[in-house]
Amino acid sequence: MRKTTILILMLLPFLVFSQEYQKIDSKVREYPSYINLNILSQRISNDFDSDEEKVRAIYSWLAYNINYYTDKSTIVNSSIEMYFSEYDRERKQKNKEAKQIEETISKKRANCYGFSLTFQKLCDLLNIESEVIIGYAKADINDIGAKKSFKNHAWNAVKINNKWKFIDATWANTYLSLKNKKFLKDFYNYYFFTDPDELITSHFPANSKWQLTSNYISKKQFFSKPFLHPNYFVSNFKLTDMKGVLKVSKKTKHVIINFDKINNKDKEYSYTYTGDKHASKLEIIEQYDSTYRAKIKSPKKENSNLTLFYKSYPIVSFKVNTID
Repeated sequence: MRKTTILILMLLPFLVFSQEYQKIDSKVREYPSYINLNILSQRISNDFDSDEEKVRAIYSWLAYNINYYTDKSTIVNSSIEMYFSEYDRERKQKNKEAKQIEETISKKRANCYGFSLTFQKLCDLLNIESEVIIGYAKADINDIGAKKSFKNHAWNAVKINNKWKFIDATWANTYLSLKNKKFLKDFYNYYFFTDPDELITSHFPANSKWQLTSNYISKKQFFSKPFLHPNYFVSNFKLTDMKGVLKVSKKTKHVIINFDKINNKDKEYSYTYTGDKHASKLEIIEQYDSTYRAKIKSPKKENSNLTLFYKSYPIVSFKVNTID
């Protein structure tokens, strides 16, 4: 009883503020689809008191009102540009950013850079310190083992109570469907104040100071790890080995995946390989040393993608290569 009471007291602040977030989201959802950021920032300032509440309002408004679109360009322009001076470079850069923000608000669509710049602009209007972070995103299974040379994603850091917090407003309303490989729109709470140790599995900053993690990793290490879906963390799973490419022998004909920790409250595990029409039931067995092991039949194709599910939600994806 004492342990239960302590746990409730520990979770109480989180539960209370989660309810506050819901209130903020509901209020912001009733906002008009503004085309003037000054008016929007004034509305947010009038409706909310703390910086945290205002930042949540920005996050929600962008998720509800701006659609994500992809283009084939990289976030950082790889073409060579000439400048007469540092002042000239800064002036041109500010003009480009202003144009991107204007297009985001007027067209109600943006790529990740447009989301990030607009988020930062609203923070500036509300006198909240923030930064745009440029780097690399691991967006799906195909990014495992990738050797990307061009930066392809942007997100934000915002300072709340003298502590930097991460936000990805782009991924707040967009996710990649595993069924049809299309980007779908839905409100996603996970990318608001995401734990740095979790965000680094999908977001790699070009500037290492923005890792903010307990253990620094290289870009090569980042892309070598499996693709961890948000529900991996939410559902409290922990892999023993963080290799993104699993090698299976033709002789053994099985893929072995070990876990240090799983969610065994409801044992609703399943998996799919590339091309599977339906998920197959997955059995995870507890070992003598209190770890867990999943044993899965090898894919029919020699090279395939494997995704594990918990309660029909993807938790982790791997590449599987068959070797002699």
